[in-house]
Amino acid sequence: TPAAPASPTPTLSALAPASAPASAASEQPIELSRLPLFMRFGTATEGMKSAPSTVSADIIACHAGVREDRWEQHFSEYGRGVSMFRSPRDRTLILQGVPDSLRCQVWKLYSGALLDAAANPGEYQRLLRANEGKKSLALDEIERDLHRSLPEHPAFQTDIGINALRRVLTAYSWRNPEIGYCQAMNIVSSVLLIYCGEEDAFWILCAVCERLLPEYYSRKVVGALIDQGVFQELIESHFPDVHAHLERLGVLSMLSLPWFITIFLNTMPFQSAAHVLDWFFYDGPRVLFQVGLMTLANTAAQILSASDDCNVMAILTEYLQGVANTDATTTLKVVKSTHVVPLLLRASNDFASVTNEDIYTRRRAVRLRVVQQLQDTVSRSAVRNASDESLLSRDDLVVLHRAFSDECMKAAFWSGQKVRRRVLTPLQFVRLAQRLAPSWRELARRISSAIAVDSGITFAAFANALGVISQGDLNARLHLLMDIHASPGSKPDELDPMLLASLWSSLTDLVAAMPEGDQPAFEQALSDCIGVASRLVYPDEFSKDKNAAPGSTPVPSVPIAAPPLVESSEVSSAADVSEASFVMVPSAASLAADADTAALDPAAAPAPAAAVPAPAAAAAA
Repeated sequence: TPAAPASPTPTLSALAPASAPASAASEQPIELSRLPLFMRFGTATEGMKSAPSTVSADIIACHAGVREDRWEQHFSEYGRGVSMFRSPRDRTLILQGVPDSLRCQVWKLYSGALLDAAANPGEYQRLLRANEGKKSLALDEIERDLHRSLPEHPAFQTDIGINALRRVLTAYSWRNPEIGYCQAMNIVSSVLLIYCGEEDAFWILCAVCERLLPEYYSRKVVGALIDQGVFQELIESHFPDVHAHLERLGVLSMLSLPWFITIFLNTMPFQSAAHVLDWFFYDGPRVLFQVGLMTLANTAAQILSASDDCNVMAILTEYLQGVANTDATTTLKVVKSTHVVPLLLRASNDFASVTNEDIYTRRRAVRLRVVQQLQDTVSRSAVRNASDESLLSRDDLVVLHRAFSDECMKAAFWSGQKVRRRVLTPLQFVRLAQRLAPSWRELARRISSAIAVDSGITFAAFANALGVISQGDLNARLHLLMDIHASPGSKPDELDPMLLASLWSSLTDLVAAMPEGDQPAFEQALSDCIGVASRLVYPDEFSKDKNAAPGSTPVPSVPIAAPPLVESSEVSSAADVSEASFVMVPSAASLAADADTAALDPAAAPAPAAAVPAPAAAAAA
């Protein structure tokens, strides 16, 4: 009987979803790359194919077949997928290497991505379809990095690989807007796509960013900085002499960040780094620390003889680029330093004391220090920017920024914000100002209205206003006085400096006329002060009356409700003026009202000849 014809190998186009009718275009599935890229492009990078291989392709294929048979036998005994039991044999199989054809299954299983995908069926397609055509800052960053993601691999020199990578990164940016996109995610995703289908790569990326390496890919890479601190502690405990030498050269804080954030994918040949990924998904984040410590152990003698930081980085870079994987169809660009299998085996055995529980404990301790350092950096930057405009000293600005940051943190906590905004609303500003100066309720409310913008009140605006109040000269205070009491739409773009000088002269006369027994002089000085202030706030109203008699005080025709007066201590002498609050005009008016209420309230008694009606008084206030 003739043998039945073999089934043809499915192609990418055959696995793509069928086209939907035009009427259901909005529900049409997006065409995805279902097969791992290595099935079409292989695993060899373009720059390495020309180099002679030390292992024949037949031997490599034979080894891969043997490993695949072992894994299939393991699955038949212990189950496959979520029903699989863990056994000591898992460790042996992982160290021997996972065949390329089974790598996606193993990665999904041990990373937990298999459960995530089962719990959210259709999530990947939904994210792409719901956000198709939308724009964001993360998408712009993704576009810039697409062609820098493993560019030597042939898959990412074609639209097939680039489009698949774009979809994976775009879907994750919409799934987790708090992270969006961070550099190094493109490196990890490109290697995942070589061994996994597009949707599988997406779910493994979710597991890496959200569970295995939390906060690594945030805007400030907090998680990577925390693990950098943990790694420094481990170096000090295992290699104190190397730690002291690296610290002396200033290179200690530069080691782990590029290693860990790319899971060694950017420092080793990616075929060797894929073997590290096998072990990483199986044994958790401690693998990164074990491999890093093993790297330092194997290069300790060279590091100790290095005279500067450049030599140290060159030694470590050459060692990691020489980590070979004889089961891959590639050779090395540099001299072979070690094989990845014994490297992982020795790292696991020699640093078995570095457990995941130990890593989590150290992370909690280091986290406080890292967050404080980041906060100090932000504070120094904010103080440096504010010091260019604010009149406050640097020390005062540091204290003020701490209070401002505390208020922002409280606002973020009680409003449930995931990302803390470094601005205050007018209400939050009033609350903070009252905490700093309890008597400033009305004053703070008016200042907040004057300095607030659409996004809120920034620290620079906050520090500038307080600097004017406490350290500003008299003209600056009067400028702020006009700003916070002018009605919306009536505030002039510029204040006439001559009128400001005239106003201050009138205020001086007003204070000098305060002693009892000189009521007419006081009333005249108050009238002059109010008239000049009215000219400042309403210049257009006074420019209309061109035929006014010399010395007369025109009255603005715009009726405005008088604002509430702010309580302030009495100013008893001209010398006190420089120390008084810039709300001195309402205080002077209050003193005038105590002397003779009729001078400011026409309803109580006829106004004196030189007095100005209530609207002008409102303008002065």
